[in-house]
Amino acid sequence: MSGLGGLARISISATVNIGRRYIGKAIATSLVVSKRVSATLKREVNNCRKDAKKCKLPNFVAIGSNHKEAKDHISDTQQGRGSNGIPTSPLVTYKKGANQDRSWLRYKAECKGNVYSISGKSCDEWPFATTKNGGQRGYNSKQVSLRLIDHGDNTGSGRIWLGAVRKGKNGAKYLIIPYGPVSFYWSSGKLGFK
Repeated sequence: MSGLGGLARISISATVNIGRRYIGKAIATSLVVSKRVSATLKREVNNCRKDAKKCKLPNFVAIGSNHKEAKDHISDTQQGRGSNGIPTSPLVTYKKGANQDRSWLRYKAECKGNVYSISGKSCDEWPFATTKNGGQRGYNSKQVSLRLIDHGDNTGSGRIWLGAVRKGKNGAKYLIIPYGPVSFYWSSGKLGFK
């Protein structure tokens, strides 16, 4: 199990373990993973520390409890409990400049009440709009879930995502993990919290 392909197959729990255990600033509870996966992750982390250019850790974004409603929406949708009713992949592809027009959201039943100055809620979209499957086209093909969530959670989780993709490249793949107490990302060898 080596390289990005092998690591992409590692469970979400193991990937979260990378962020928690080996990227010292992230705080999270412990998880149990197999010795083989643990050894692979330790080897990959050590390779990244020695030579960032040879780093094989996948890009990932962890949406934590500090953005609880966004975290819950992502988790629910990945498990088929989103407004689209179909499980979505935790692996997304960044698409620079995608889906800039957000006006379509106000006409969707899931987004009624999307007036954060009054309700404190705004319309969250999963997968993110700036991904290959996001936006109105993704919604129309049942690949996108919409949910009214706390506006602060929505914008906060969006900042984490945008921080990650600013460091990444168009077409880069990201594993999105709704887990842990703190949102953070690992993108192109960089760790970030904003």
